[in-house]
Amino acid sequence: MEKKNSNSFIVQGVILAVASIAVRFIGILYRIPLQNILGDEGMGYYSTAYEIYSILLIVSSYSLPTAISKLVSTRVAKKEFKNAYKVFMGGVVFASIVGAVAAIFTFLASDFLANVFKFPESAMALRALTPTLFIVAIMGVFRGFFQGFGTMIPTAISQIIEKLVQVALSLILCYNIMKNMTAASIKDPSIVPEAYGAYGATLGNAFGAIFALAFLVFVLFAFKGVLSKKIRRTSFKPEEDYGTVFKLLILTIIPVLLSTTVNNISSIIDNFIVGNMLNFKGFDKKTIASLWGILSNKYRTFISLPISVASAMAVSTMPSMSAAIAVGNRKASLSKIGMSIRFICVFSIPCAVGIMILANPLLQLLYYDGATHNTVGTYLLWIGAVTIILTSLTSITNAILQGMGHLRLPVIHCALGLGAHILSALLLMGVFNLSVYAIVIADIVMAVTTLVLNYYYIYKHYNYRQEIKKTFLIPLAAAAIMGVVTSGSYHLLALITHSRALLLLIPVILAVITYVLCMILFKGITADELEDMPKGTFLLKIFKKLHLM
Repeated sequence: MEKKNSNSFIVQGVILAVASIAVRFIGILYRIPLQNILGDEGMGYYSTAYEIYSILLIVSSYSLPTAISKLVSTRVAKKEFKNAYKVFMGGVVFASIVGAVAAIFTFLASDFLANVFKFPESAMALRALTPTLFIVAIMGVFRGFFQGFGTMIPTAISQIIEKLVQVALSLILCYNIMKNMTAASIKDPSIVPEAYGAYGATLGNAFGAIFALAFLVFVLFAFKGVLSKKIRRTSFKPEEDYGTVFKLLILTIIPVLLSTTVNNISSIIDNFIVGNMLNFKGFDKKTIASLWGILSNKYRTFISLPISVASAMAVSTMPSMSAAIAVGNRKASLSKIGMSIRFICVFSIPCAVGIMILANPLLQLLYYDGATHNTVGTYLLWIGAVTIILTSLTSITNAILQGMGHLRLPVIHCALGLGAHILSALLLMGVFNLSVYAIVIADIVMAVTTLVLNYYYIYKHYNYRQEIKKTFLIPLAAAAIMGVVTSGSYHLLALITHSRALLLLIPVILAVITYVLCMILFKGITADELEDMPKGTFLLKIFKKLHLM
């Protein structure tokens, strides 16, 4: 039982990771018709508005779930359930104020912000996103509250609800608005249909957030009875006043906010660099918008899919680490470091190899381009696939440091990584004329810098040594064999069929089977470890029948 409890954060992380993958996958499918409606130029406007919105969301409320979960989990570990609920109520008030300020500012400054990034056509789409800033802030407090109690299920389900509603309404609105504005532009050439289409594509976000928040409110009402019983059954604890709660919220949110902001702000800085540097070098507006659309839509969409698993694991790891530290369980905290890092490597290494090998078939299936064969997008994925591993490890080590109480360190390390990223991007784009390829290389530089600093601190101050063989060597060997099988099967199939779906689907299936078999044969996954995973008992029975375990 003790072992299962110690590993429960992995199970919860997997639950959230599955939901994150589902949400990302829905997002990828969503971008296929969206790309067909808007084109590369329209996707450039849409992506710019979304990048600006994302950084404003990060600054205003993105860190709220992490901060709330940390504060709640420490109180739950000490059975201070009433104080945990006070943290939640204080968080709702805090989020309402911050979310309202962010929404009003964004609405009033949308034209200015869009002009700063040399994409003035994005202003309308940005204004459509302003209500979402307020709703998501409050929703983040609900998610953090449940995460602090050790369950990721409400967060996972609400994410899926939010995405499904957003996708459905965004596509309907985008298509109809784009259609009407294209017809209107025949009479009035000053109308840019793609800008209006991008506006329509962002309108669905607020509705998705409303439906997700409504679900979380329902879950909270269902949970309040259980919470009330927990409060009554526990012994008396000193009750915190709301002044103390707000102080703790601010002291926790600020370092987490700074860390999250610095770690995620690189994308919007890249948008600024691409828009201004390529404009300075004489690229026309449509070409710049198209290149940014390829980078943000065809490259980062696929890179971010496996990275979302690391983000989900980080969400699960942080409150789990905080709870272990709160009760002085150093052994459990070090064990969680090893398990989380190993889990990330076992997942991210084959993903990086697979995306590198199947980059072009993937893009050709989803964004068929008979003219250029998605050459730029393919090269970007070839170069940047390694960031899947590096960024995943950076995310988990950031969460480990935060969970162990070192809230300022990830801020400093991420800031140094961001500085290296900016210098690399400017140098490679300005001096070596590498265009958007410079951004991908700069991403690698940033991830390496931050990861080395994070791990060195954990290594030095906690005398921690990561297990090497099962964490790195076996996954690398299994992924290498998987890569050979995947590449060989793709080229053999290319001689038989021209079906883009088959050329991707069959190699992916073979890749998964090969990697899992290699991991089992090389003893990279043991029976006990598999049993601790969701549906692990069922999988273990199958592998035993096949005499693999």
